[in-house]
Amino acid sequence: MLRRTLLSGLLLSAALLVGCGGKKAGVQPMIDEFSSYEKDVMALSPLPPAPLALAKADAARNKADGCLQRVDRAREGWNEVILMLEQTERVAARGVSEISREEPELPAQPPLPPTTISGAAVPTMTTAELRPAFAAWRDLARNSGQSAGDLETRFNDRIGLADLPKGKDLEKARHRYVAARTLQEMEARVREQRAVELCAESIELASRFGEYREQALRATLELERSLKDNLKVELDAARAEAEARQSDLYESLQKLEGRFASIKKTARGTIVSLADILFDFGKATLKRDVEFNLVKIATILEQYPEMQIAVEGHTDNVGSEEYNMELSRKRAQAVADFMVTQGLSNDRLTVAGYGFSRPLEDNSTETGRQKNRRVDLVINE
Repeated sequence: MLRRTLLSGLLLSAALLVGCGGKKAGVQPMIDEFSSYEKDVMALSPLPPAPLALAKADAARNKADGCLQRVDRAREGWNEVILMLEQTERVAARGVSEISREEPELPAQPPLPPTTISGAAVPTMTTAELRPAFAAWRDLARNSGQSAGDLETRFNDRIGLADLPKGKDLEKARHRYVAARTLQEMEARVREQRAVELCAESIELASRFGEYREQALRATLELERSLKDNLKVELDAARAEAEARQSDLYESLQKLEGRFASIKKTARGTIVSLADILFDFGKATLKRDVEFNLVKIATILEQYPEMQIAVEGHTDNVGSEEYNMELSRKRAQAVADFMVTQGLSNDRLTVAGYGFSRPLEDNSTETGRQKNRRVDLVINE
C-alpha cells in the first residue's frame, strides 16, 4: 500500500510537471525509477514478504494465547484439589510431604532484541542501524535451528547496494527499504517460531497440571479415609465454614461489580479483576480518581482477616515479553502498596507479575487486549 501510494503520488507529480511546462526528458527517469522499484519489490514474492510473515507470526501468537488459556484452566483444577488437601491436612494434623505445592511454570525464554515491527510502518533506520538489528534477529533464528540464509542473502545484497557511495539517492532509498522489510521478516520468522514453541510448552504444562491434580486428589482421598469419624465431621464443618466465608466475601465484593472491577468465584477463591482504567497506558502509577474504589475493596477485605490476597498483574501482548513482565509486576506492586496504606497487613499480601502469559481473551482484538490488561486480587484462606 505504501509503495503504491508513493508511486501514484510521484506519477501525479510528474504529470503536473509536464502540464506546467516541465521537460519530458526530466520526468521520465523518475517514472522509470519507480516502475523499476515496483517490479523489483514485487519480484521478491507473489505477496509482499514481510507482511505475509507478520500475518503468520500474528496467527501463531493468537494460537499460543489459546494454549495459555488451556494452562489456566488446568492450573485452576490443580489449585482446587490442593486447597482441599490442605484443609484435610489441617484437620488431620499431619501433612502429605510427597505432594509438591510448588506451582510448575513455563520454561524461561531468552530475551528478544528490540522490535522493528510497529503497525505497518517500515523501520526508519540508517544502514548502520539496520546491520546490528538484523544480526541480532538472525542469530536468534540460527540458535533456534531456523533457516536464515535466504533472508540474510537478500539483506546483505540490499544493504550493500544502499551503501554504495556513488549510488543514486533514489536507488539507495529503495534498497534500504527492502533491507528494512527483510529485517522485519526475519523478526516475524523468529516470533512465529517462539509462539509455536510456547504453544507446545503450554500443552505440556497443562498435562503436568492434570497429572499433579490426580496425585493430589488421590492423596486427599487416602488422608480422608484415614480420619476417625469425629475428625471427618470436623473436616466437613471446616469446609462448610470456609465455603460460607467465601460466599459472604463474594456477595460483599459483588456490589462493586462494574466498569472498575469484575468479581468471580473460582477454585482458587474469589477473584477481583481490576480493569486497566487503574493506570495510564504504559504506566504503573495509580490514577487518583480510581483510588476511592480500591478503598472500598480494602474496607471489605479488612473484615476477613483470615484471608490471604495474591495481587497478580497481567498485560496484553503489545510490546516485548520483558517489558510486559516488568510492567505487570510494577502495577501489582502499586496496588498492593496502596492496600497496605488502607490498613491491610503486608503479611497477607503476595505480589507477582505475569506479563501476557495468562490471557483471559484473544489478544487479536482490542476488546480482548483490554480485558487482558488487569490486576487480579485472588482471595482465599
